[in-house]
Amino acid sequence: DELISKLSFSREGSQWESTSTPEGDVVVAVDCTQDEAILSAGKSRELINAIQQLRKAAGLDLKDQVEVFFEEAAGITVVEDAVAGNMGAFEAKFQGAVPVPKKFAPEWSVVLRSDVVEIG
Repeated sequence: DELISKLSFSREGSQWESTSTPEGDVVVAVDCTQDEAILSAGKSRELINAIQQLRKAAGLDLKDQVEVFFEEAAGITVVEDAVAGNMGAFEAKFQGAVPVPKKFAPEWSVVLRSDVVEIG
């Protein structure tokens, strides 16, 4: 006689997602809890995507370095918080350039493209 052991995952809470092989010899369980770091990273990716779309619309190449400025409604800091919490992602994607609030834009700056985007 042969004893066959199969693994399964008994979840407690809705934050868990799991799957197993048909044979039941491998089970993968993932905690899908969304903490502030994960939410912030998602907002950063949204902003990076919006910036990339603006760059494309302006006809810029990846090697073209530009400065990006953003403006938020009074009392709202969604973008500022996302940028501050994920500086490395922006630096890596935009050759060291990090988006900064529009109030820091020099007078001589030239707007190549602009858009209104809701982040978050």
